[in-house]
Amino acid sequence: SKFACFAIAIDRRVLRVMRRVFFIISCSLAQQAGLLTAGDVDDNLNFGHFVGYANRTSPSVEAYEPGFSAPDLSDRVMVSVQDATGAHFPCASITASSDQLTKTFPAGTNGMLYLFPTLDGFGPGMLTFTAVPPG
Repeated sequence: SKFACFAIAIDRRVLRVMRRVFFIISCSLAQQAGLLTAGDVDDNLNFGHFVGYANRTSPSVEAYEPGFSAPDLSDRVMVSVQDATGAHFPCASITASSDQLTKTFPAGTNGMLYLFPTLDGFGPGMLTFTAVPPG
């Protein structure tokens, strides 16, 4: 090949470098791109990781954003709406009530509602949940 003929006519030190560069180039050309797929991260399914991330990043955000305070995520409540057979009931309307407040939320398509009583304004105390099917 032209590369081999050219390499023979030059110094041995340069030849070693050229072989190494040629090897790196040929390896990188031989690599084939993998399949690229879209994905997402569900913070509710990986809640421990999310809370860890929030705890690690909140101090740096608080340092740059005056008045920012990290939300309290320690009181998360998971509400699962199921029918009489135990199957998840999608998109139900869930009313959460405390002594101070009543709010209605939609359940997800999996029949789940994730509520943060302090963050959602309920404050301390007992919560009562009522679910109504959509429609």
